[in-house]
Amino acid sequence: MLQWSSASVAGNYDKLVEVEDLLIAKLQDQTKVDGHDVGSDEMNIFILTNGPRACFENVRAILESHNVWASVRVAYREISGNRYVILWPKNLTDFEVN
Repeated sequence: MLQWSSASVAGNYDKLVEVEDLLIAKLQDQTKVDGHDVGSDEMNIFILTNGPRACFENVRAILESHNVWASVRVAYREISGNRYVILWPKNLTDFEVN
């Protein structure tokens, strides 16, 4: 899951859809961009994959030169789980979806 604060540089709907479309076009077959949501405090893009760490590296390669990378938070969880494993940024200690 990719997440931004609604107040961040990515904090508008058009930018979120642009990033989502880019990921749909660039990510390989082993992943599926599964939509997005926008709340009052955060914006999320959901990605389904069996290899979250490899998927993260692919996403990073696609987005790190894009202006949204500076403010992204990335984490994953098992489909049936409720605990998120934080992948980015490395100093992030808490991740939740509201």
